[in-house]
Amino acid sequence: MVHEPVFRDGSEVDLWRKLTSGKDIASRKSDHYVQLAGVVTKREGPTSSAILSLLIRKLHETQSSNLDALISQLVSKSRPNDSVPALTAALIYADLGRPDKSEEMIGLVKHAQNTPMLSCVRARIAMDAGDTAKARKELIAARCSDPTYPMFYDLIQRIEPAEGWMYRQNIELLVRGGKQIPFGDNTGSSPVQKLYEIYKEWYTGNRDGATKAMIDSEEYSKKNSEYVLASARMSMDEGDWHSAQMMYSSLLEKSSNCVYIICETANAFYFGENYEKALSLYRDADALDPASPAVMRGLIQTYSAMDRRTEASQFVKEYLDSESADREAHIFGARMMLSNAFYADAGAIADDIMTSYPDDPDALIIKSESQFQTGNFNSALKTISYGVDRNPENADMRVQKAKILLKTGKSDKAVAELERAGSIDPGNKEVILLMNDISRSGKRSEDAAKPGRRIFKTGPGGAETKNTTSKADIASDRKVTYAEYMDILATDKRVENFINILFSLMNESRYAEVVQMFGDKQRDYGNYPLVRRLKGNAEYATGNYRSASASFASALDVDPKDPVIWHSKGMADEAMGDLKNSEEAYNRAILLNMNEPEYWISRSSVLEKKNDLSGAVDALNRVIELRPADIYALVKKGMIFAEMGRYEEAMYFMNMAAITEPDNIDVFRIQCDIATAFNDFDKAEEAAMRMTELDPNNDEGIIAAARILIARGKGDEAVKMIDAALQRDQNSIPILIAKKEHLISTGDNKAVIAVCKRILSIQPDNSIVKKDLAAAYAEAGDLNAANRLYSEIEVPKDTVVQSKPPVQNVQKQKVQEIIKRQAERVLRRAYITKLPLSDPDLISPLGLDDDTAYAVLGYLSDMSEYGSITPGTPEFERMEKLSFNAITKGNCAGLEEDPIISIPCAFVAGGARDADEAKLLVAYIYKVLTSKKSTEMLSAEMKKLAESTPKGTKIEEIMQKQKIGIYQAKMIKGKI
Repeated sequence: MVHEPVFRDGSEVDLWRKLTSGKDIASRKSDHYVQLAGVVTKREGPTSSAILSLLIRKLHETQSSNLDALISQLVSKSRPNDSVPALTAALIYADLGRPDKSEEMIGLVKHAQNTPMLSCVRARIAMDAGDTAKARKELIAARCSDPTYPMFYDLIQRIEPAEGWMYRQNIELLVRGGKQIPFGDNTGSSPVQKLYEIYKEWYTGNRDGATKAMIDSEEYSKKNSEYVLASARMSMDEGDWHSAQMMYSSLLEKSSNCVYIICETANAFYFGENYEKALSLYRDADALDPASPAVMRGLIQTYSAMDRRTEASQFVKEYLDSESADREAHIFGARMMLSNAFYADAGAIADDIMTSYPDDPDALIIKSESQFQTGNFNSALKTISYGVDRNPENADMRVQKAKILLKTGKSDKAVAELERAGSIDPGNKEVILLMNDISRSGKRSEDAAKPGRRIFKTGPGGAETKNTTSKADIASDRKVTYAEYMDILATDKRVENFINILFSLMNESRYAEVVQMFGDKQRDYGNYPLVRRLKGNAEYATGNYRSASASFASALDVDPKDPVIWHSKGMADEAMGDLKNSEEAYNRAILLNMNEPEYWISRSSVLEKKNDLSGAVDALNRVIELRPADIYALVKKGMIFAEMGRYEEAMYFMNMAAITEPDNIDVFRIQCDIATAFNDFDKAEEAAMRMTELDPNNDEGIIAAARILIARGKGDEAVKMIDAALQRDQNSIPILIAKKEHLISTGDNKAVIAVCKRILSIQPDNSIVKKDLAAAYAEAGDLNAANRLYSEIEVPKDTVVQSKPPVQNVQKQKVQEIIKRQAERVLRRAYITKLPLSDPDLISPLGLDDDTAYAVLGYLSDMSEYGSITPGTPEFERMEKLSFNAITKGNCAGLEEDPIISIPCAFVAGGARDADEAKLLVAYIYKVLTSKKSTEMLSAEMKKLAESTPKGTKIEEIMQKQKIGIYQAKMIKGKI
């Protein structure tokens, strides 16, 4: 039964209060309930099962006249799947000795959500008819669904009064922490009574005594199923999942259709982290009793543990829509939504609870947390403050309030709340953890991150140089020459002086001279680890990463316990693409100093490049733990979640970043890119407008806002924004290009010609604009002008992205690692913004000089044909995995007509480790799709898949359904 029902609106709450207000006194009893029945039957739509059931019972208890008609009307107000009102009516008719009406009510139950009640009502009718065998069968079904169901024990004891069912009822209550039910004479020593005593000893703390009694019992030695169940439960209670799994599995052989045994078995595998097995068992139980609360809770928890959050949230909604979903169920559902980052859903469930229970502490905490997690700190604080006022002795509410106060910088008030919570609940772990966080953050307040630091640029030597106490003691208004530094060293040969000189050269960006000076003075100072590290910093600054790594390694030979050197080596290795050694170096730095956020940031960077996105997020979580306001960590988490397709989480962390640094234009730029990529144009427009507010002269913000406005059908507003920007700077190429794009989309060829001419007057060699101008002339009918332009256009090879991977028979030129890293930035940006690689607006915001930009595009356009494909090799397995990721996550379609996927898709959606592998993946997919049908023999498993695949199924659909790569999907496609 539902003890604390949750109602859908205030009118139902009002009805419930009138039903339970104690107004059933004297002669008003019957009239009161008849009047309420009239109110219910006149309401539009269905009514809560709890209200209908209680009202039916009250009408029966007060012997209301016209009972049949009232019951019929009330049952008709049930929702289609609700069963309790009809079953309540069936029981009342059984009490009245009217089995025909009972059967009629049972017949109204089409989809019983309450299996134990339905089975017990059927058993009751069978008992009244003298059919004990049928009654017993129904009662077994009821107990298998819910072994705690009270009506089962009331009925079974009438059939089997000497079988000790009162012991079994109390056993189930002991297991679940319920209050024991007193019963009469309990003398004797039947197996079930001895079993009850074992349970009682165990759950009241005498585990040794219970274990001894269990082992000594004859029933346990004979593998009596009730004793095996008790042993399995004891193993669960001790956390011995393996033993519990074995015992439960043996029980399932005898009780394969008993839902509660299946659920307990699944729970053992769940806690043992074998989620696949747990899910399989819960699905078995779901097939037998889909509305069982135990089944639904188990499915929700298991899907959540497997990070299948969508399925988990769907089951939460189904569970809370069932008539068994009381206040406790709603609290459970809301907490699961919170844990799965469905914050809005969690808040909505909390609102539902508070409709019925306005001051409910758990609901208020959940509501506050949902607001807190979405960055609405003021509302979160207001909600929890109201809760604390209403529940001043609730420690958990004060902890929640303290957490929000701490986040908003009010640490003193947070401490006061925690001290109060600690006095209420001295053992509250959250109090201790938050106190530690406050203490730690207080010690490291000086480490707060600078705006935007490391979002776009990283390098060794930055943090350590600033933190070094040694300063160059040479101060002058003029630049000191190298020769003068050498003269100074000749008069002061102290190592401190040499290091100060190196720092001075570093501060003046004279990196080559740092390396030269190290060479000149290596014999005197070369064995000092700091000197070797500074040489490495200088080599890193000039892009000579391999030499830098060697210098840092030589410094570690002298001082292997310096975390700064390990970190610097990791950054050098990462910059030259050696991710394995880079990760190892970062890990060593972290082991030596686990409280330096920079090391965790670097670790997240290399893990992201290795496509270990979960590991990258974990590292960033540590950064936020150490430095809660770290803007880089917040933004980077948002970007990674966006890569993973988890938009809600991505925007949550972007919102957090925007709150942390509301004037950081880069935060809003990235927020705009992410929102645009996921078609959330409301948020994208909001972020773009914020960029223009922060910097009215920022071309990128204006262009982003204009494009979004155009996409939303607000072209007039976009044109006004663009024209206003051009009034400010009539030669802004990015703004002119944005205007050109819009005019092309409107088909205004005359205006396109004018703006293209304007751009070419500033950039006469812009071949893309020349092509657009030629196309506009052609559209306008001026074919001579169009042909003249087409004949003039010479498109540099480096700016064109090939449509098909060409065969390259010549030796490729080695590409600098810095070009590859910049290319990866371009690919990531292209994937988010959906701009083609040939679009100049893709490159210009990155601040690359022309030579670098051409080199990047040339590198990306330089594709080679994939070599031979050898199934079974590590590279084949890698390409198959990446192809599956790219095509399914990137939503690639029409592959059989156009076998080319984009490099950005291969890099981001595919999860390629770098740009080289992304290009390789594009070539691999092209090679597979354009090669002749495979003549290889299919394995038996693949042949079976081919036989079960309908003809005409698209190759991307085969991949999605069968979770296989492109090569295997092509083989299946070729056989159907």
